[in-house]
Amino acid sequence: MDEHVSNFIRLVERAYLSDRTTTRAMDMGKVMQLFTQDVTSAVEFSEPFGYIDANADKYGVIAALESMQLGFAIQALLPSLLAVVTSRFFKPFMPKPTDPSGVGHLLGMIQSRVAERYGPDKKRRADALQAFVDSGLSREEVEAEAMVHLLGGSDTTATALRNTIFFIATNPVAYRRVQAEIDAAVAAGNVTRPVLTDAQAKALPYLQATIKEALRMWPPIMGIMPKVSESKDDIICGNKIPRGTWVAWSPMAIMKNKEVFGGDADVFEPRRWLDSDATRLREMEATQGLVFMSGTRWECLGRKLAYVEMGKMLFEVSPFLSFLSVCRVGWIGKGKSDTDQMMITALLSVRFFHRQPH
Repeated sequence: MDEHVSNFIRLVERAYLSDRTTTRAMDMGKVMQLFTQDVTSAVEFSEPFGYIDANADKYGVIAALESMQLGFAIQALLPSLLAVVTSRFFKPFMPKPTDPSGVGHLLGMIQSRVAERYGPDKKRRADALQAFVDSGLSREEVEAEAMVHLLGGSDTTATALRNTIFFIATNPVAYRRVQAEIDAAVAAGNVTRPVLTDAQAKALPYLQATIKEALRMWPPIMGIMPKVSESKDDIICGNKIPRGTWVAWSPMAIMKNKEVFGGDADVFEPRRWLDSDATRLREMEATQGLVFMSGTRWECLGRKLAYVEMGKMLFEVSPFLSFLSVCRVGWIGKGKSDTDQMMITALLSVRFFHRQPH
């Protein structure tokens, strides 16, 4: 993780630092996506796909995924449609490992890396892929799990990072508080350089509160994400739910529940995570935890990884907000995916990277 955060910093130094004669705008939406793609592929296969070094969507995977998101959302709303799309009639139109770019090309890269873990000359590595291989899954199941991790673990975290930066950058009070906490930690020597540890990031309460609050305000996945109990009936909110029934929830409605989060639930206010009593805090954390389905058998396997990524990256990125020369915030045009619609384009100052007082 530290290696990829450092790569991000080197990319900004190489491509996006402005001087007196030239301004270089950084598309935060794009660069955060490159960062999380590298982190997820490194965790999965012990080596990144190299997006940050190339400063580009090398294989067209990101563009392909964004073009497919509307279809994914519709399938979540209409489960019967999934049966049609996955039928043999649609197979000729699905991505193929031999495709030169896009999701098909990604599938081809996954298959080649999975193949290395089997056979007489198989390789063993300490990564997520090896855990799947050792768990007894079939080779096809290992490929499917790896694909799910790469697709689900990168775009969502990139969205969470972009949204958190958006809320910090557009809230002067929140910005000053998180900046003061970071400045104090650096001045006291409480963080290691060039990248702080996960424990050091977790020791910054206001930074952690901004992460929780941003995830609450704008959950990275806005689909209804249905769940089903196949084996037995259940009781949910006092209602008997027969087995086999799909049950879903609305993230935006749940996360803005004023009975749980207070009368200002529509407002970005990280202090609520620091000022609430123990009883209220437990209720808020249980509700906000639904972003990752925490505490359930459907809990996201990437939850801990996402929090580590966000803590380290936001510590590095947040200080430069005080040096913004231009900050364009808003919705991108029609036809863009939700993950593209929230972004900041900023001009950076050299002083950020030298940690000079502002």
